[in-house]
Amino acid sequence: MNKIPRLFLLIFTFIGLSSCVNDDDPSKAWSLPIGSEMPSFDITLSDGTRVTNRDYEGKVAVIVLFNTSCPDCRAELPIVQEVSTMTDSDVNYLCIARQEDNETIARFWSENSLTLPYSPQPDRHVYSLFAESVIPRVMIFNQSGTLSSSFADSPLPNAQKLLESITIASQQ
Repeated sequence: MNKIPRLFLLIFTFIGLSSCVNDDDPSKAWSLPIGSEMPSFDITLSDGTRVTNRDYEGKVAVIVLFNTSCPDCRAELPIVQEVSTMTDSDVNYLCIARQEDNETIARFWSENSLTLPYSPQPDRHVYSLFAESVIPRVMIFNQSGTLSSSFADSPLPNAQKLLESITIASQQ
């Protein structure tokens, strides 16, 4: 086999494996528009606690949609963890997996000293309430339950941008 085509095949394979967007059609990468109400959901966290969207009424909520096999998710989750230590108790954090089991997530959480609450999800049912495709997603809802800020895999927010967005949401 010629070296040039082999190199291209290798490059395209690497790009495909490193991408967090494992969806068939990136043009369907919709998300809730800014100003949307938080979707109704009822989930169980890794510790067995049951939560619904109503548990976040009157509080700023930072919701992260993720899968630990996604390199961008792996990079963003520690940033969200860092930000969570800088905000007060009126800001609530919730990480919702997209098609991932508790054992895999727990291992990643342990390896990275994460303490954020998370909900393993075997499918895309809950994820699809927030978006059609693309992870990670970081969504910040204000105290009224309205989407104030939303970030997808590009560009990912750094700690400063997340803090600014949380501050804006808390003032709305």
